[in-house]
Amino acid sequence: MQKFLKAFLTSIISVFIGVCYADTVCTGATFYDSALDDCTPCPSGYIYNTESGKTDVSECQILCPDGQYVEEPGVYGYTRLEYLESTGGQYITTSYLPESANIRGEIRVGTTENMNANVNILGNQTSNSGFSVGWAPSAFKVWVVTSNNRLNGPTHALSAGSTHDIEFELTATTRKLTYDGQTVIGTHKGGIVTNNPMRLFDNGAGQTNQNFKGRIYYIRLYENGALVHNFIPVRRNFDNEPGIIDTKTGEFFINKGTNNFVHSNTVIEACVNSGAGYYAEPAPVNFGNSGTRTPCPVGKYSNLDAAYSLSQCNVCQGATYADTPGSASCKNCPTGFADNTDSGKTSVTQCQISCPAGTYIGTYVEMPTGYEQLEFIQSTGTQYIDTGINVSTLVNPVMSITMQYTTVEANKKTGAAVSSSGTQFTIGIDATKAFSCSAGNNATLATADTVKHTFVLDTQNGTCSMDDTTQNLTIGNLSTINKSIYVGGINGISGRIGKAKYYGFTLTSNNQVIMNLVPARQKSDKAIGMYDTISKTFYTNMGTGNFTAGNVFTRDICIDVGAGYYAPSSMFNYGNSGGRYKCTAGLTTVGYGHGADSADDCGHVLHLDNQVIYMRQNKITTPSINIEMSDQFRFYIPLSNNSHSLSKLHIWHNGTEYTAYDDSLLYGERNPVTGERIQ
Repeated sequence: MQKFLKAFLTSIISVFIGVCYADTVCTGATFYDSALDDCTPCPSGYIYNTESGKTDVSECQILCPDGQYVEEPGVYGYTRLEYLESTGGQYITTSYLPESANIRGEIRVGTTENMNANVNILGNQTSNSGFSVGWAPSAFKVWVVTSNNRLNGPTHALSAGSTHDIEFELTATTRKLTYDGQTVIGTHKGGIVTNNPMRLFDNGAGQTNQNFKGRIYYIRLYENGALVHNFIPVRRNFDNEPGIIDTKTGEFFINKGTNNFVHSNTVIEACVNSGAGYYAEPAPVNFGNSGTRTPCPVGKYSNLDAAYSLSQCNVCQGATYADTPGSASCKNCPTGFADNTDSGKTSVTQCQISCPAGTYIGTYVEMPTGYEQLEFIQSTGTQYIDTGINVSTLVNPVMSITMQYTTVEANKKTGAAVSSSGTQFTIGIDATKAFSCSAGNNATLATADTVKHTFVLDTQNGTCSMDDTTQNLTIGNLSTINKSIYVGGINGISGRIGKAKYYGFTLTSNNQVIMNLVPARQKSDKAIGMYDTISKTFYTNMGTGNFTAGNVFTRDICIDVGAGYYAPSSMFNYGNSGGRYKCTAGLTTVGYGHGADSADDCGHVLHLDNQVIYMRQNKITTPSINIEMSDQFRFYIPLSNNSHSLSKLHIWHNGTEYTAYDDSLLYGERNPVTGERIQ
């Protein structure tokens, strides 16, 4: 009875799926296609598994060569194309309705003509809401309709025949745009979600005169970090109709405009090279699945286009590091940080520098290629930086700025924001020409001057500081300040921009530094502004005219400790600071700290007429005397020659010769007899 039931069920199932094991079993690289009610060949390339009896296309397999993998799952019934191109009259209406305000997109596009007008790559705009991504006359842009303004990327020409990778991010209040390795960030208000489905080659509002004339290679859209739509160009096999398919939903979209799309004749093969920084080990992949490639681990890299094993990932050597998986090359350690040449560094913080005795390491900023750090930027009263950071989004903000007014004028502010209610988050000169801070309530520090100062407005501790002077500050409700922070004025109030030099600006929220602006100049076009070392973004003047540039900022990484301090010779990692120690009260150091490596270098001073003689406290190796003239001109006994050989002031005591300290030696010391440097 059991044998009969088994045979009966087998027969029923075979008839149901259209496969008769007696005479129509699909053999080799074929599978049973229920729509055709027949065996049909596996898609091109998927002939690895030749076992008989395949009942679905997903059982067809491919084995890529060493160093290659399946980048995208195949879609049955369609042929993958390299790109789809619009001549301006074509566009696609998808069924995609965003369900979140947190959207991210990755786009690869190609230009077929020089861009000199507004065009749109995608969007879901209506007349009063939604957003679009595209090209303004001078830069890529993200447009949020409710804010009635756009976020422009860095300005540069896009010529015909060029290809560009774009990434954009949108939240309910912020925008971020990255392309060609450059990033800009901005804010907006009013939301971005509409009931209008997403369009491709269009902004969604049907302004066909602004449709994108160019090529789309792919568009990937994410919501809350998850990939929800993957649009790729394909050709439908049964009628050769070009269009775009969403591999996440299986929907195929064709032109809804006029005329026809242009498309590439290049068919994208299933197997592609692993790419630099990755390796792909051979493994069979079923149709409809993607393969796997593995990134080289941190500390290693691969510059091979088709690596096939971990052994082909090379270890970073010497003063280089790789801090991200999948590195195609190692990054060089910052200038000067090349003392530790251990291999396999996984972070820039492992790069090291050895500072000589008598020096310590201050805060070091490594400017990226294409920028140079300036000592300051100067406003003539019409220039300012818009940080794009909204005060109402901050938690216990701390704002620090180092600046110097060049002219004292009433009501000039900097690093400030203001709401319609008048609540301010400011540092600057008040109406009485005194320095003041405001965070809902005001604290006055001192009469304004034209001296360089560092101001700190600390809402977490309720204080306002200028250098070493601190006042208590009652904090108001900053959540009402729905404006972005300016460096150089008050947002929305004309005539409040100070004539001043700006040396640096730091903003902290919830105990985390979210912005660190450094004066900088872009080498390519000499644009002057401030570079944010946190977001890697360059901010230029948003007012009129131009900032004036201070000198290019240059200094040794290892800084002289100065009088009254000493510092042992130490090894520092990149990102560290410090290493100097203060002498006991009443003591100072010979040579203003040159070569001072221990507390024994701290000593008293001897006043002789109008001169000051400095002495070490307990330094056995090279007893020395330093003299400073009353006019503060420092020198050591002036008997040195042009070659800076050892000069001597002969003072004998108990058979010992004492010698003047030679300023030309900088960080080294010499044997008082032989003149050789003491290590």
